[in-house]
Amino acid sequence: MTNFSSDKQIINVLLADDHQMILDGLAALISSENKAIKLVGRTSDSERIVPLAQELNPDVILLDLDLGTDKDGKKVSGIDLLPHLARECKAKVLILTGESDVSLHAEAISRGAKGVVLKNAPGEVIIQAVKKIAAGQRWHSDEILDHLMTRQNKDKLSDETEDLDSKNIATLTPMQLRVIATITANVTSTNKQIANLLRISEHTLKNHLTEINSKLYTKNKMDLFMFAKRHNLDKFSLR
Repeated sequence: MTNFSSDKQIINVLLADDHQMILDGLAALISSENKAIKLVGRTSDSERIVPLAQELNPDVILLDLDLGTDKDGKKVSGIDLLPHLARECKAKVLILTGESDVSLHAEAISRGAKGVVLKNAPGEVIIQAVKKIAAGQRWHSDEILDHLMTRQNKDKLSDETEDLDSKNIATLTPMQLRVIATITANVTSTNKQIANLLRISEHTLKNHLTEINSKLYTKNKMDLFMFAKRHNLDKFSLR
């Protein structure tokens, strides 16, 4: 692996794409930059990518997002190879794709790719991306960054919600847990029928439900049912 202490260092690149025409075009593009970038290998076989990365120890791997199918007919994605490449070599991965779905680009970045560039980008853009990636920088659009930030905020909010739900569940009494489990097991039953199953009056059941909804911030029986299913409260023993 090349140590980039100056701009004059040669960047060793491995190409991986299931289309031979794309490989030929990329190879020609990189050959035109022979003073800065060197093509050390290329493959259209998804099963050869990781072994070649180990053998050739490139600085940058230009990896297709859609790698076609393997010998068993199973679809292969460059995203799925990212963890394997991270374990087996120190190369920085630049995803080259014709797919415009920003969520896929963001997934590739979150799984370890250092950048994403579209196949229809001008040749000079692809070369610039390779150089930036090799120098330790990232290469992706503002849309990808926005998508990653949105997903991170959603994950954080989801974690905070789960923590709050757990704290609220901890305030429930054993009787209230029985009420929830009974309602979940008999969601189409009337309040009178559920009260009979619990051997309490309908008035007492309504009082329990008022307090349960207040603790869990649920609005009605169906809302409570969904909450109980999500947190496995329907598994509470009815005995």
